[in-house]
Amino acid sequence: MGGNYSNVPRCVRLTIEHRMCVAGVDLPPEFRLAVPADAERLTRYHHAAWLFGLHHLFPPGALTNSDPLEKLDRWHSWLADGSGYTTVVAEQQGIAVGHTTVAGDELVHLFIDPSWSGLGLGRRLLGVGEAMLAGAGHETARLNTLEGNDRAISLYTRNGWQMTKMLTPGIYFGHERNEHTLTKRLSDRSASC
Repeated sequence: MGGNYSNVPRCVRLTIEHRMCVAGVDLPPEFRLAVPADAERLTRYHHAAWLFGLHHLFPPGALTNSDPLEKLDRWHSWLADGSGYTTVVAEQQGIAVGHTTVAGDELVHLFIDPSWSGLGLGRRLLGVGEAMLAGAGHETARLNTLEGNDRAISLYTRNGWQMTKMLTPGIYFGHERNEHTLTKRLSDRSASC
């Protein structure tokens, strides 16, 4: 983004950046492939995102009493060469603030550091994930999201994803929850900022 506005209060800078994003102007953060050294940072804000956006889906304490680094081994596995997973991080001043992960025809993960929530970064990362899937030759993509994850469902459906009737059961933080499956024809993909 052009210009130096480091003396402008953070809330105003973020509003300016958001408006520039909506206007189609390229702005921070930058996107890059994740590397194994990102694993701990991704694990920490992934956990923070669960606390921020999904706490209402679980009994009190289920998330707050969980280990923030519980999924660190999974991240090391996903970020290893030949894992079949590709993760792109959004980085601001050298710090990962969001990511999207794909494998096969699936958008596996899309999470944002809660301090970046509501600024259009989710839409941008969704576009990055869709572009990776289309670039790998997939005409249709799928993703899963927890039943009751209304913010994510709203983001996906606003961007052309269709809810299917498929529900997949899973165990999260020791509690059974269902995931919705959504699909999208990638040829219908809208450009995102």
